[in-house]
Amino acid sequence: MTATKTTLKTKLAAILAAVMIAFGMAFAAETAWAEEDVSKRPADAVCRVTVDGEPLVSNNSDALGYYKKATHVNWVLPSVEDGQKITIEVYKKYTARLEIPKGKTATLNVIGSVGLKGITNEGTLTINGGAGTFTDTTNAALVENNGTLTINGGSFTGKYYGVNNFGTAHIVDAEIHGADSAIRTTGESSEVRIEGKSTKLTSESKEDPTIRANGSSVLLSDGTVTNADPEGNGIIASGSTITINSGTIEAYRGITLYTENDIHSTLNMTGGTIDVKGAGIDGNGNDGVSTDSVINIFGGDIVSKSTGVYLPMSCTFEMTGGSITGATGIEAKLGDLTIKGGTVTGTGANKSGKVQLNSGSDPDGSAITLVPYTFVSSGKSNLKLTITDGLITSKEGVAISVCNPRKKDNEKIIDGSAAIEINGGTFKGKSASIKYYEKGTEKLKYEPVESIEPGKDRKVAIIPEGTPNDPDGVQDVIFKVTRGTYSSNVTDYCENGYTAISTNGGETYSIIPSDEADGDSLKKTNNVAVAKIGNKYYGSVGAAIKALRKTPSQA
Repeated sequence: MTATKTTLKTKLAAILAAVMIAFGMAFAAETAWAEEDVSKRPADAVCRVTVDGEPLVSNNSDALGYYKKATHVNWVLPSVEDGQKITIEVYKKYTARLEIPKGKTATLNVIGSVGLKGITNEGTLTINGGAGTFTDTTNAALVENNGTLTINGGSFTGKYYGVNNFGTAHIVDAEIHGADSAIRTTGESSEVRIEGKSTKLTSESKEDPTIRANGSSVLLSDGTVTNADPEGNGIIASGSTITINSGTIEAYRGITLYTENDIHSTLNMTGGTIDVKGAGIDGNGNDGVSTDSVINIFGGDIVSKSTGVYLPMSCTFEMTGGSITGATGIEAKLGDLTIKGGTVTGTGANKSGKVQLNSGSDPDGSAITLVPYTFVSSGKSNLKLTITDGLITSKEGVAISVCNPRKKDNEKIIDGSAAIEINGGTFKGKSASIKYYEKGTEKLKYEPVESIEPGKDRKVAIIPEGTPNDPDGVQDVIFKVTRGTYSSNVTDYCENGYTAISTNGGETYSIIPSDEADGDSLKKTNNVAVAKIGNKYYGSVGAAIKALRKTPSQA
């Protein structure tokens, strides 16, 4: 019985295999029949057009849909019914700008390496593979897209721009180069999605970024965005939303968010890398009352030889993960900054207290540097830093430096406006965890500094150390430190009712309520505690013993 079943199974398997082979051969034959017979392609054919797999024949083509002039294709495409699938294969230099009408669905296959005038898409267009150099100097873009565009693979170069997008563009594993910008996208409903590890968007312009977004949205999920100019930008966004999930941005500056009046931008970074010489993320300075731009760092890495994140503008900045590394990690002159996680690292030489008071940032080695602008008319805190967690480290200098430039208003000195609240986190600085600098009555001194930006060396102000938490006006720099771990004594920066102590010989400090510290004995040891009785810390064994000898009424 078993042998019979086995024989039947074997026979059925053989029959099934034969049927599958037969169908496979039939399918292969059909596929081969549907493909172009290259031997029938006219030597002077520029392209071939099919609709739903059948040749699109007109008075200007042969019976197989081959066209000798690019302009003839534009004449015939409007006659195709909406919903039908157009396929265009380009073999030679395409001397007219290809126009895909509204409502039409087309696929462009670029065979080999060819020159193309350019493309205007009003419908749905998919470009597959090949290599194209677009030569249109009037429209100046590889693709002018007002519809839905997908580019799958291939390498394309635009005279000035790669893709000028007003619709929806999807770039997958393609190389797109524009001498000015690889992609320019404009309009509230416009969006660009960039995917694929082999995607490369490149430009070489100082004035124009590799990607310029105006009132648009850009999603980078993989690939690289590169600007080869020594002072070039990766992405400039105005009134746009930029999302970085993966991929790499390489340029002098990474992402710039432009803010003016009610024009603002949003950056969401969950992954990827920004690797630059200048600022990884920055913005334009404004008057402090313009609409805030929003920056959310959930993950990813920002690496800069200068300042990792530079915030001279009104903004909301929140960091919950990822890393920021630069000669200065973060410098802010305006904005509401919140750090809930991640790492911020300053790697530059220790120049804490030496800052650029005007335009731009000159790294001082701090992980975070605050240089608050003063807007007397606003009467509010224009710069706020709140930290609840994270690792803030300066390898050579100060973890957090705060520099109060103190401006004059009708000869009256007004403090820079800032509030610093620290409720958790770890703060390591080779020089100190926190330092405060404040301009006094003396005129500031300046010293030259070599800028990383070619040919733009300038001077920085030298601000002397000041006394924190010394309110003397409606605007002041206020510190409220209540928790965290520090590499130096930060008692001067603690909120009233709190103090910093070390229980490991000064290696690290933590924050405790002031009534749990014996102030007199701890003051003599830089708040290094050597004894504890009950819940109270002492700076010497003698002070602890003396406390033990006190009667309850004396204690």
